[in-house]
Amino acid sequence: MYTDTNGVHTLKRIRNHRDTWTLNSSEPISDNYYPINARAYLHGSTGASLGIATDRSHGGASLVDGQIEIMVQRALTKDDSRGVGEPLNEQYWLGDLSARFHVTLGAKNAVLQRTKTHHMQLSYPLLSFIGVDVPPAAAPLAPMISGLPDNVELLSLNTQYEQGYTLLRLRHIYEAGEHPTLSQPAQVDLAALFKGIAVSSVQETTLTGNALLAHTSRMRWTSQPVPDLKQLDGTVVTLQPNTFRTFRVNLKTA
Repeated sequence: MYTDTNGVHTLKRIRNHRDTWTLNSSEPISDNYYPINARAYLHGSTGASLGIATDRSHGGASLVDGQIEIMVQRALTKDDSRGVGEPLNEQYWLGDLSARFHVTLGAKNAVLQRTKTHHMQLSYPLLSFIGVDVPPAAAPLAPMISGLPDNVELLSLNTQYEQGYTLLRLRHIYEAGEHPTLSQPAQVDLAALFKGIAVSSVQETTLTGNALLAHTSRMRWTSQPVPDLKQLDGTVVTLQPNTFRTFRVNLKTA
């Protein structure tokens, strides 16, 4: 079984196994439960895969080959000595649960792609707000010239009115080696994203957006080389696998 870590990395989970020490299991169920924050996978030996995307964190396990179980309601008959000081007994009915899951079964690469997409749809649904006095649009609203590459996510787009720039944050959603094509570096031309808006300048910042990257000096450890991933050519951004990057963009009406 594979599970995500906070929706970013993917970790392989082997039943009754730990990579760095020998597990002598006395609790075969709880020892094999892991957090599922966004998605989980099973990859079979025949090439078929099962993917599950969720809209919230759960505990999950694969206690039998070819199966995934996910905990949606918990009940204990006595305190588990974990600090709560009382038995954990959730009293609501299963019919009241609002958790949602998307399940995909198919070839490995297709399951990986669709499960990631399903998680983003579940966790970050598109919300639109229109004033009560605004007449209905004659045509669908399409502010972007074209869609982003399938392996890139627009995380945030915030206008900083006092500073006079827009903060734009992008993410490459695939890890290196995870997918034969979508794990490759992706390019995005920021000047060609939005209709009727021209980009006059682009500056990369730290991930939080509070300092220009060119003005920061990171500590470099000598244990392993640190690749230079700052790839910005004018308005064209190159995203390496599983990276997050933030930019200050000066916009004006075209």
